[in-house]
Amino acid sequence: MLDALIAQGYQLDNRRDRMGSADVIGKLLRRGLDTHGVEIDVPRLYRWLGLGLGPHSYCPLGRTDQSEISAWLDEHPDLYKALFEFGVSQHLDAENAHAACWHVQKQLYQAREPLDAELWYLSLADGTIHDDWRRILLEKAFSSAESRSGINTAIELLETWRAVHPGDAQWVDGFLQRPYPPSADVQEHNQFEIEHRRSVDEELLQKIEFFRKTLPGFETESAHAGALEAVGNAYLASSYEAEGETPRERLLNLLNQNDEWVEQALHGLRQCLRRKDLPSAQDILDLHAKQRCYTLAKPCLAAMALRQDEDPVMALTLPDNVLEAVLAFQLTNDHGRTHSGSRSYSTFDPR
Repeated sequence: MLDALIAQGYQLDNRRDRMGSADVIGKLLRRGLDTHGVEIDVPRLYRWLGLGLGPHSYCPLGRTDQSEISAWLDEHPDLYKALFEFGVSQHLDAENAHAACWHVQKQLYQAREPLDAELWYLSLADGTIHDDWRRILLEKAFSSAESRSGINTAIELLETWRAVHPGDAQWVDGFLQRPYPPSADVQEHNQFEIEHRRSVDEELLQKIEFFRKTLPGFETESAHAGALEAVGNAYLASSYEAEGETPRERLLNLLNQNDEWVEQALHGLRQCLRRKDLPSAQDILDLHAKQRCYTLAKPCLAAMALRQDEDPVMALTLPDNVLEAVLAFQLTNDHGRTHSGSRSYSTFDPR
């Protein structure tokens, strides 16, 4: 599947869509790495990793998928080196070497550099005839040495290089003076990161404010339908926002890590099956025949899943009309597959 997506020229959008495309790609990549990552050739593996990036090399994958991919690369430093070197080899003639290097780094998912990074970068710099790339590699060697051993060690590293490679003396002197402002391409990428982060932060603030206003209504039957649906999706792991391995972890991620909000959300789910406006099974089937569904579908299925999680013995002790409605919701919604691949979010066994 990964190879087929590459062959079609597939690329994720920078914003996670409602179909969960980023989640699908993230899971495929994690499985591909775990199963075949050390066996396949480096160019193929590099192309696989590129599937997780959108335009401008931004990664729209979920936090869990990004961290798992990064951790896998951390555990395979030799492959990290081979992937970086292959990536550089694909961009040696790039007009903007800094932008190309930035792309290669993004394709490595912020994985940790190998322990011998500065010496490795120096060896790569020593082996290239491309001035722009040599200097980028020297910058990376400097940054790596600075982060590991301090600024004095990093300066000494470049001064040693300067003595052995007098042709780079002017560049080394200029680099150590750290001119400001940075180059136009660096500013462009920095501006994109700033604007995207601002957009993400604004969305997060809007979501927090939305739940701040709507969650108090979960104490009564006047719960906001959209908020209930979002909570139900998170509990069932059936939406693109549902990050986490357990229902509680997913609710915490949805609700700003606020335990009090999670308890309000769970209370609201429990109330769903007692709502006076709960549709009948026939109403649910009739609306499904029109290719539509009730907003209460996911909250009610989540409510049944919650009952089963909390007390399996008593989960089905509900009026027949409620059980029939939940069964109708179950049959008219796609709940056969899991978000994480490890747990079914089917709500109950109708037997």
